[in-house]
Amino acid sequence: MTEKLKAVIMRWDAKPKTIKRWLQKEKNPVWAFHRMDLENAGDDLFEKKQFKKLIQQAKRNPETTSLATHLQGELTQYWITMKKDPGEIYRKFQLDEIQSKKDIFNKPEFAAWVNYADQLNFTLAVKKLDGTRNVANSVEDDVLRFWVKSGKTPDKTLVDLRLDKITSMDNPMWNP
Repeated sequence: MTEKLKAVIMRWDAKPKTIKRWLQKEKNPVWAFHRMDLENAGDDLFEKKQFKKLIQQAKRNPETTSLATHLQGELTQYWITMKKDPGEIYRKFQLDEIQSKKDIFNKPEFAAWVNYADQLNFTLAVKKLDGTRNVANSVEDDVLRFWVKSGKTPDKTLVDLRLDKITSMDNPMWNP
């Protein structure tokens, strides 16, 4: 009973210092997910503010940078797959709350939002064209089938696509 009560009380919006301490102490990710109330997030995991904070802290730790880079790419792809409205992402980054619009260009979140909007628009545009929709879908399916059949890991795929060296400076979305 005491452990159950402690688990319920201890769930909170973890501060960056706390997450950093967990990473330094090499806490079990399952434990961290439980403490941040993420274990039952399901399809909403990528929408949780706590998850984003966890990724931001992981990007700052050399031992977890590649995992965080992979997860941040997954988040962007998730948003594209879900066809998230760029306006929603704009608000999620709190860009609508910036007082001076001149300051918006100095925000790393703005660069991340522009990157997302560009990727989404490109993806949607390619699939809308009659001549390219089928080709784009077919190529995407063929590449995925090939990777699965060849047993290629996500890490190896990132290396092959030359995306394995991305740092937090390359993607401002995760470097507030």
